[in-house]
Amino acid sequence: MCYVRAKYPIPFFLLLLSSRLLFAQTIQSSILSLNTTDSTQIEYNNDLPIIQVYVNNIAYNFLFDTGSGLTVISNEITPTSGKIGKISINGIPDSANIFLENFTIGHTAFGEVKCTQLDLYQFNKQTCVKIDGIIGANIINLLNWNMNSQSGTLYWSREPFKEEGMSIKVPLQYYGNLPLARVAYGGIDFYVLIDTGFNGFLVINEKKIKQSLKFKKVSKTYGIGKKFMTVNGIINGNQTLILVDTLLLGNKFITSIPTYCSQDKPLLGSALFRNYNVIFNFSDSIIFLTLYDFKGEKDLIRFGLNLELNDQNEILVAFVWKNSIAYKKGIRVGQRIVKINNTATENINKNDFCNLMISLLNQNSVLELTVLNKDKYKQVSLNKD
Repeated sequence: MCYVRAKYPIPFFLLLLSSRLLFAQTIQSSILSLNTTDSTQIEYNNDLPIIQVYVNNIAYNFLFDTGSGLTVISNEITPTSGKIGKISINGIPDSANIFLENFTIGHTAFGEVKCTQLDLYQFNKQTCVKIDGIIGANIINLLNWNMNSQSGTLYWSREPFKEEGMSIKVPLQYYGNLPLARVAYGGIDFYVLIDTGFNGFLVINEKKIKQSLKFKKVSKTYGIGKKFMTVNGIINGNQTLILVDTLLLGNKFITSIPTYCSQDKPLLGSALFRNYNVIFNFSDSIIFLTLYDFKGEKDLIRFGLNLELNDQNEILVAFVWKNSIAYKKGIRVGQRIVKINNTATENINKNDFCNLMISLLNQNSVLELTVLNKDKYKQVSLNKD
């Protein structure tokens, strides 16, 4: 029996780097130089794996995203070659397809790296996760990868990595060029996208999970507002959270998984994978997960709401859980927060907003808010849920 050590990890600012962004046409790249095994360091920001990539010999921070069908660069990066065509990404008809001549990870050079350019400014501003690009399947699928979040190291090789003892063995199938795994819960089975670009644990399609008798009995938490910030913008709507008691993944069960119920496709995210040493043997279409005592995890502080910074540098309530103390005390989506604890937040800049959000994640005491709603100020004290 394998266990996921988690306690409903609801970040103060929910983040989903939407892999649905990139169900684009399959565009492969090539490896120009790699002898045996190479490696680089991983830094985790909101549970998302960030590595250093060199584009035109300049270092940038890229998200390692197994759920992204195509590599992405910020429109602030100037490629050395021009546009080579158009592709449609998530309904955006005029996304530019770019050819990069100089793309290096570690000591490994890649050629024919086709990608798209997107404006990542709002995503970086709202999530406080600074990325310059996304490494997608047209690079990832070329190699095998060993992601060790405990040591903070990502290894890769042309040859498959060896299975470790007592590993969970997960066979892969593919949707286009994206990896899928078959799972089972409550008498139903379905495929999930393996998505290291999602910082949560598990998303299950609500229509599918309602077929399970367990869904009727499980405790549910409901929320409303701006659910997720993606590189394509904000996703609004209601949110349902449950705790999946047992999920069959590969040849073993994992337990107690915080799970979002969604109208979208099911997926497994990076918060789950951080509990394991993960081997992605794409050449064999197999993943191996070896559980270890995860030391990096914190009990995230939850006050029942998420915040955003608008274009006027005002902090607004973006999302509220309906059964939270915040909701019971009158906190609603769209209200303006003018003070947090002893910090005035009027006309706050992006850097100060991000520093404040980080400090709130680590806060263990009462959260004091001053809320402005319809020209009236209200003091609200919140304990963590």
